[in-house]
Amino acid sequence: MLYIRRLMLHNFKSFRKGSVEFVKGVNGITGPNGSGKSTICDAILFALGENSLSRLRVNKVSKLINDFSNKPIASVKIELDGDKKVEVKRIIRADGKTKFYLNGKRVTRKALVDFLKSFSAEPSSTNTIAQEEVTKLINMNPKERRALIDEISGIEEFNQKKEEAKKELEKVEQKLSEANILLNERLGYLKELEKERAQALLYKELQEKIRKISFAIVSFSLEENKKILDSLIKKETELQQKKKEVEEKIKAKSSELEKIRSSLKEKIQKINELNIQKQSFIEKKQELEKSIELAKYRLAKEEESLKNLENEKQEQESKLQELIKREIELRKEFEKVNEEIKNIYGNENVIEEEELEQKRAKIAEEKAKNIAILNQNEEEEKSNIEEIEKQLSEVEKDFEEKSKELKEIEKEIEEIEKQKNEIGIKIIEEEAKGRGKVYEFVAKKEGVFGTVAELISFSKEYEKAINACAASRMNYFVVENADVANKIIKELNE
Repeated sequence: MLYIRRLMLHNFKSFRKGSVEFVKGVNGITGPNGSGKSTICDAILFALGENSLSRLRVNKVSKLINDFSNKPIASVKIELDGDKKVEVKRIIRADGKTKFYLNGKRVTRKALVDFLKSFSAEPSSTNTIAQEEVTKLINMNPKERRALIDEISGIEEFNQKKEEAKKELEKVEQKLSEANILLNERLGYLKELEKERAQALLYKELQEKIRKISFAIVSFSLEENKKILDSLIKKETELQQKKKEVEEKIKAKSSELEKIRSSLKEKIQKINELNIQKQSFIEKKQELEKSIELAKYRLAKEEESLKNLENEKQEQESKLQELIKREIELRKEFEKVNEEIKNIYGNENVIEEEELEQKRAKIAEEKAKNIAILNQNEEEEKSNIEEIEKQLSEVEKDFEEKSKELKEIEKEIEEIEKQKNEIGIKIIEEEAKGRGKVYEFVAKKEGVFGTVAELISFSKEYEKAINACAASRMNYFVVENADVANKIIKELNE
């Protein structure tokens, strides 16, 4: 038997928060009017699953929630003790949505009521008498009182169980009737099966006779068939051996082809590197050509400057010759005049002669200075020309070396291209050999026009270019449409 050990309320009617402890046996709750005695009874009914608002003494759901609560939600929890410990909790919101919890696990109201019913603790049982229900009991008629007495004494429950048993019995009888009908059907079917069994035994017996006769017939040709089978097995073994040899050859050819492709890849990579190097040399060549043009331009300028200096030198030498000639003439005149003066005046003009000598020395010094300047300019120009010629010679030498390297690279590229074309042709030949049987198989099919190599034609001069571009694609088959191609591929896979 269960009893209430504790009741806990939260925002339920007039209780913001409350907890009531109970003891086993009879408990009494006393207090003035409006203190919440009836509310405690309402809370117990509410937690046990009561849905009738009249029994809970409210006219709408929102009245179950405390008016001063911040949250529109109320909850009541009951801890039951006795035969077992049970915890029941119910939560309700202002919109009428409610949740039931049994021992901390959410359940439906029906599951909760069915659980409490096993302990006669459901809210509709006589264990719970709400306010004003005593007055209602007094005002009952004899029939209603008899029903209540039956319920209290357990007769009502017995009647309910009796009705349920009758219903179950009707169901069992109906099922029994259905089983009898089904049994009759099965008995009819069993008779048909017995007939079929007899026919099957007869058929089996006849089959056994046929087998023996067939065995007698087959035994005559067994030896001959055995010889044919041995021949076929031998032929199959030979074909398997040939197949193995062909597979080994294909594997070897594939390995060789892979090496050739790897070599071709390396050659192509080398060609690319040489092309980059070639481009670098071409750029250097262009730079050297520019340097040569610039050096030639400077050389022409220097030669023109040298020519001008030589002309100037010739003019200066011509002037110098004239000055020397003039000096000789003046010396002769001076000696002649001086001789005459000596004859006339004696030694009076010695001083004048010394002054004349000084002027002559000064003229000679200026002449020597001019000649030295001209010689110096000439030497500088010659030095500049030699330097430019030296630079030009070095540039031309470097240009020749780079041109030679470029020719070697071009020759090497040409050689690699030649090897590349040869390898491409070799790959085509090897693939053609490996695909010989496939070619024979595909070529005979309807809707196949032939390979690309068979269908196209071109001039001899384009052969290398086409082989380099198309490579193995020259052996591709040209078919009528995609359906033909898919059909042939399917047959090859099989």
